[in-house]
Amino acid sequence: AWLEVKFMDPLENREAYGRWCLVRGKRIVVLVTGECWPEHKARFEEAWKEMLRSMMLERHYDNPFKGPVHN
Repeated sequence: AWLEVKFMDPLENREAYGRWCLVRGKRIVVLVTGECWPEHKARFEEAWKEMLRSMMLERHYDNPFKGPVHN
């Protein structure tokens, strides 16, 4: 599940966007957060969609430092 909010950044005194995504597997829960300025929202949206598309939880690797082995 994910949520987007619009808020006022107190340090910059300008509008910003924030997103939070909670991803749950059988044995793990991941919280992903991100914030951007309105003028960067299109790039942020592209990165956010790719993050959601490519996320894989609880995938086993014999050696996590090498990742998947393709024979």
